[in-house]
Amino acid sequence: MNMMEKLKKELNIWSQCNNDHLIRLYEITNDPEDDEMYLTTEFAKYGRIAVLDHESCKVLRNKKLYYFILAHIISYDPAVKEYEEFEQIEVVTHYLFDSVIKGLQSLHNEGLVHRDLKVENILAV
Repeated sequence: MNMMEKLKKELNIWSQCNNDHLIRLYEITNDPEDDEMYLTTEFAKYGRIAVLDHESCKVLRNKKLYYFILAHIISYDPAVKEYEEFEQIEVVTHYLFDSVIKGLQSLHNEGLVHRDLKVENILAV
């Protein structure tokens, strides 16, 4: 199986995945003249959950996403607003980790494995 066949197989599997914790693939458009392929996916409004800074070897969190999730959690549990900052970070991290685990669980339930799981590949809708 050549690289293009492998890619088409993977995209076909992705297009069939339907879970709230996975970015949806809506359409695949081929441009045979340029040998290009265009993917139409669900818009990831908040982008990556974090970015790896290769120079400092540190993971930088997405502050916009962090504060959005924190506000969402506080709307359900106002006591979180009074937590120390490190405790709030733990609550948000737990929320994100739980979402990632639910997405992976849905893949595993279908007999699929995500072979490139890393912080840069986790997007927030």
